[in-house]
Amino acid sequence: LFVKVMSAKDLPDLDQFGGLDPYITLKLGSEKGTRAKTTVIHNNKNPYWGERFLFEVNNSTTNLKVELFDEDIGTQDDQVGFVEIPLSSLGDQATVQTYELHPPKKL
Repeated sequence: LFVKVMSAKDLPDLDQFGGLDPYITLKLGSEKGTRAKTTVIHNNKNPYWGERFLFEVNNSTTNLKVELFDEDIGTQDDQVGFVEIPLSSLGDQATVQTYELHPPKKL
């Protein structure tokens, strides 16, 4: 599975000083070694990554979990949102898809 993380837009301010340092994590199912992370784009609510990732797929019924975080120095990073994409919904051909993030789950 080839994944290209393009961009995000209109991200909310989470820090008290209004800065946002976003990055994205990708996780394929629950298998080990199937995680990836984009670079952190500092102080940007409309980041562009353009980064590509390759995952080996052993089970087409699994999901790709995409999470967007705000990097925080000295404290735990804040989750901005997430989406879970069933691989079965992607088909066999290359496509460009846009996904809306769900708000973070509160504990």
